[in-house]
Amino acid sequence: MADTAASGFSGIGVWTAMASGDLFPFIDVSGTGAAKNSVATLTELVAQLKLNTIAGTGANTFTALQTITQASANAGVIASTGYSLTGSNATNMIDLAGTWNTTGAPTAIKLNITNTASDGASLLMDLRVGGTSQFKVLPSGEAIARHGISAGQGTFIDYYAAASILMTSDSAIITMGISNDIYLSRAATNTLELGSEQTDGTYMRINGDKLVGSKYISLGHDATNGVISVAGGGVLSITTGLSFLDLNIVLGTTTGTKIGTATTQKLAFWNATPVVQQAAISDVSSNTYTGADTVSLANLDAQFGNIETAINTIIARLETIGLIAA
Repeated sequence: MADTAASGFSGIGVWTAMASGDLFPFIDVSGTGAAKNSVATLTELVAQLKLNTIAGTGANTFTALQTITQASANAGVIASTGYSLTGSNATNMIDLAGTWNTTGAPTAIKLNITNTASDGASLLMDLRVGGTSQFKVLPSGEAIARHGISAGQGTFIDYYAAASILMTSDSAIITMGISNDIYLSRAATNTLELGSEQTDGTYMRINGDKLVGSKYISLGHDATNGVISVAGGGVLSITTGLSFLDLNIVLGTTTGTKIGTATTQKLAFWNATPVVQQAAISDVSSNTYTGADTVSLANLDAQFGNIETAINTIIARLETIGLIAA
């Protein structure tokens, strides 16, 4: 190519627009139209070379923090397509590695969304297979897994088909409370245990069709009847109501059963107002009769009066507790 003065190129306007500090102009001799023979600075050339390298098909290695600032609204930041593995290839799509050796509190992966306004179906994360969501995180922090969550040690929470929780470990425990003082566990075959982490080891167990307490109550059945038993001198307390619908009350034949263990406890029948134990009724006093064949009408009248008083008192007491109608 023959020597040509800079003023002879069609793009000389670019040359005259260069700043005084720009060095090493480059001339495009292969362009077409207005770009042919145009002048570019070294700075422009280097910028274009960097752009072509990043946009190329080869691997790139960065040795410093890379910051991407999206200047346009309603546009993404990072997008990737074309990832495809064949044969026995096991290349990771995203592969991150690092080392923590610090007294600080770093975060490996951090996403911070300012949720000024968004649709109710918005998600912080959505992991899919074949276009079907498998795991997603809502803006509220709720995590939803399509087939369940495995917590290790044979524990698996599965609510995909029947909203069930499957814990396959025999020693799996669900604890509750800030201090984990309440727990739910599998105590043995077909036995569910609900207890508290007290020093006395208090618990309640459901074993098949039986409810058994460590100290207080045992509910179960025999071949034909339901059974409720209170062990260890405990108390069965019912604070609302107890109904026996066409059932019998069976009592023991050895020690027997008390209804009311103190005279101040109140009792009544047939919807009467419960009262404490009624006062004692005095014995009917006897009167002396004169003569072998003589009867004192005064003494006889007094005797019948005593009997009448005692009978009326008994009737009044029975009416009070509701055993007979008033």
